[in-house]
Amino acid sequence: MAFDTLKYSESLKEAGVDEKQAAAHAHALRNAIEDDLASKSDLKQEVGLLRSDMEKMGTELRSDMEKMGTELRSDMEKMETRLMGEIGKLDAVMKIILGLCAAIAVGMFSMVIKVLFFS
Repeated sequence: MAFDTLKYSESLKEAGVDEKQAAAHAHALRNAIEDDLASKSDLKQEVGLLRSDMEKMGTELRSDMEKMGTELRSDMEKMETRLMGEIGKLDAVMKIILGLCAAIAVGMFSMVIKVLFFS
């Protein structure tokens, strides 16, 4: 954005400001504006730096997510292995319990038969 010192100075003169003072104000204001405002080139450079930083962050984020996915899959596989082991143990215990129940039932049935038919 260009600052028109002549136009500004003329506006001050029309408002009753002395010509020297108007010129001094215009130059002082132009210097302040030029020091504080970024040029298009400055902005393009900053945008380029931001894009570069964002691309780097995106790459790092993808890498971190990939690593986390791998770790999660590994943890899930370990958990599955442990669960399958526990299920195997429960299955064996259930078979023992069912065998005992069957033996008890056969024994009780034998006793009922003896009481009913042989007593």
